[in-house]
Amino acid sequence: MIPHARLAELAAAAYEPPPTYQRADVCVTITNEGGILVVAFQGTRNIAEAIRDAEALPHADAVLGEVHLGFAAGSRLVALDIAFKLADTTGPPVFTGHSLGGALALMTAALWRCHGSKVGAVVTFGAPRAGFQSFCDKLDDVDITMYRFGCDGIPEVPRLLPFWRHPRVLTLIGRQSGNPLSDHHITNYVRALAKTEEQSTAVPSGQTGDSTTTGAGRPALP
Repeated sequence: MIPHARLAELAAAAYEPPPTYQRADVCVTITNEGGILVVAFQGTRNIAEAIRDAEALPHADAVLGEVHLGFAAGSRLVALDIAFKLADTTGPPVFTGHSLGGALALMTAALWRCHGSKVGAVVTFGAPRAGFQSFCDKLDDVDITMYRFGCDGIPEVPRLLPFWRHPRVLTLIGRQSGNPLSDHHITNYVRALAKTEEQSTAVPSGQTGDSTTTGAGRPALP
């Protein structure tokens, strides 16, 4: 299992060029981590991606159910590229990403499962809601962890309609700064999870770590 602190680092690295694949404004970086391929999607960086984030009208997708139109379109731009890259691998991939990248990771993982392929895990950082319950149902058997730092505001959107859902209860980490935009930055997630990992490895002999140090179990958004 790849530590989530490491996946946060890879999600942050996905913002740095060059990506493994780029189709229009969707960028993907694929990394081999100890024999496991990690597919990291870049988050929002420009106006074109912000427009996609704002395309919150639900779309009745024949494969994925009711989903965010922009996210579904972005995922399909690179789905074939990723499939070719992973064709010769033996183990299931791990999908990750921050912000928009997290939504694309969820969407691509759902496509993977709908076509009969296995998914190792999905770990997202500050991802928005990607679909309705019909979409979330596609991910029922997938190992998913979704992090929210402090009062990061992005996991609360879209909220135009009451039917948008996260496929898992959010794991809350870090201290709230009172600024939803500041709390959204990927560096917050990297530092918080690195600190959590350091604390878990520093447990004195004879004691066990407490998984709730990441914030698991605190009230979270649907």
